[in-house]
Amino acid sequence: MSSVQRGRYGEDTAVRFLQDRDYLILDRNVRLLRYEVDVVAQKDNTIIFIEIKARTNEGFGKGVEYVTVAKQKKLIRTACLYLKQHSLEHYLIRFDVISITLDSTNGTAKKIEHYINAFEVG
Repeated sequence: MSSVQRGRYGEDTAVRFLQDRDYLILDRNVRLLRYEVDVVAQKDNTIIFIEIKARTNEGFGKGVEYVTVAKQKKLIRTACLYLKQHSLEHYLIRFDVISITLDSTNGTAKKIEHYINAFEVG
């Protein structure tokens, strides 16, 4: 499985995971200026910006560990642009990370970890 295929499968798996938990998916693969976010979802009165990390091996750390401070800043900028563009500034916001460990032999999801409120603004 190529890294592009792994990423796409990870995103599809994460979206199903979220929908099974009553999240409304608003957008996927949002690109605004030079920023991007994997999934934008809504649950109740909160807009959630979600970074998805799909990996075949936890030997180099969990996917959530690869959401660096620099990446967090980019996600925050993307969120600000998205909220303004869609007139959603009155909603609460949250940043989550979903880390998916894939089986290296067949590419299926072995483990899904949802880090709710993985980091905060400020």
